[in-house]
Amino acid sequence: MFKIFVGNLHPRSSQGRLKQMFEKHGHVDEVIIPMDEKSGRSRGYAFVLMPNDIEGMAAVQALNGALLDSRSLVVNPGQSKSARRANKRAKRVVQTGTHRRNMFRARGALRSGRPMR
Repeated sequence: MFKIFVGNLHPRSSQGRLKQMFEKHGHVDEVIIPMDEKSGRSRGYAFVLMPNDIEGMAAVQALNGALLDSRSLVVNPGQSKSARRANKRAKRVVQTGTHRRNMFRARGALRSGRPMR
């Protein structure tokens, strides 16, 4: 199963129209558009599930930047939660060292009202 992330969706974009776009590149199992609980509108992104990895990658390459409801779509291969967590950890590691220490020292000085040394 190949999971595809689709971003920058118009709030009124429908599952049917999205499925129709992706079916030009292969079979689509499911289209999931998460809805906001309070407003009942789309959150602005979706996931498309395709059974074939080759067709999925072809759809990603063909539809990234395509227009749907006057918006340019951002289409990327989906990542598992563990992969997203690993990416976040890697970004945190890059921010270590003097820059990070100075950032926290500045924050503490702002909270206490004392000047930084």
